[in-house]
Amino acid sequence: MQPRLTTTISILSLSTVTGITTVITGIIPQLKRTFPTVPTTLIEWLVTIANCSALITLLLNPRLTSRWGLRPIVISGLLISAIMGLIPAITTNFIVIMVSRLGLGLGVGLFSPHAISLLTHSFTGDLRARLLGYQTGLSALGNAILLGLAGLLISLSWHAVF
Repeated sequence: MQPRLTTTISILSLSTVTGITTVITGIIPQLKRTFPTVPTTLIEWLVTIANCSALITLLLNPRLTSRWGLRPIVISGLLISAIMGLIPAITTNFIVIMVSRLGLGLGVGLFSPHAISLLTHSFTGDLRARLLGYQTGLSALGNAILLGLAGLLISLSWHAVF
């Protein structure tokens, strides 16, 4: 039996936000002006640290999933990412922003590998192949939309991008 349409849409929607860690690359010049005493390399680490911490939870993901189950891990990852991703929108403390980016990456690492695995485990045959193609397209589309939106929000403030 194939999953319901809402389940299929939910699984595919995971792919649209897997690249969320790199959306802030366009605000690095504004962050340099806001934090003139912080070295440029450390500001650039705001992008890198999220990707590095995602790697940690990506590596731990099989163990975490077998212990607590797939659904709680995916939901936890989404919640952690949402909360940690919003913190820089309300603070000007660079250390807090850096820690929140670390947390964002940990959350992304919890849900991102399941964007594909849920499709391969839930669907079969031609439908699975078609949905895997959609997943790839939605991932690219999600990144394009998020980067475009970030580009528009830069004119408001760097906080708005977060």
